[in-house]
Amino acid sequence: MSLRSLSSFWAERIRCLTYVLPALMIGTLAANLPQLAVNWRFGAEAAGHLALAQRVLGVPLSLVGIAVRDVFKRYALVAFRERGECAREYWSSFAVLAAVAVAFGLVMFAFSELLFVLVFGEPWRFAGQMARWLLPMFVVAIVASPLTYLVYIVEREEFDLYWQSALLLVIGTSLFAFSDLETTLKVFAFFYA
Repeated sequence: MSLRSLSSFWAERIRCLTYVLPALMIGTLAANLPQLAVNWRFGAEAAGHLALAQRVLGVPLSLVGIAVRDVFKRYALVAFRERGECAREYWSSFAVLAAVAVAFGLVMFAFSELLFVLVFGEPWRFAGQMARWLLPMFVVAIVASPLTYLVYIVEREEFDLYWQSALLLVIGTSLFAFSDLETTLKVFAFFYA
């Protein structure tokens, strides 16, 4: 590989270095900040309950989100190249994700505490309560997360960087602005959603 071809390769991908990489780093920090902040402010036990609640609520996001994102990405990319837009693909994916998110949200709102006790035991009841507090964030994420790939399809990577930066600021503020755990997590979930 010559210096010229290497230079050409990176010139075509400068948006990746300029926007995508920083956005991924900021997004990773934003995703891990709640665990760190809760552990620091409210102790290891609260952080453990939060970790379990986030893992359980994250399962549908991972399973459904990745599957729908892969299908959406494939069809939306082809549509955008052929038609210059991908609204039909976006809205059909949105409808599937919204149906899954609503069903999941209703079940978890009604039964999260009971499910945590049945599956993990009585000591984890509080994680079930936390799951209910965090539910709005995960319901929205089930719908939004797979569809955010649209910013890459339309080559608006800078939007993701701005979004992740604003999200980190709001999350950081919400995690340190309140004195009690319940309010902190509810406000965090509201703003993250």
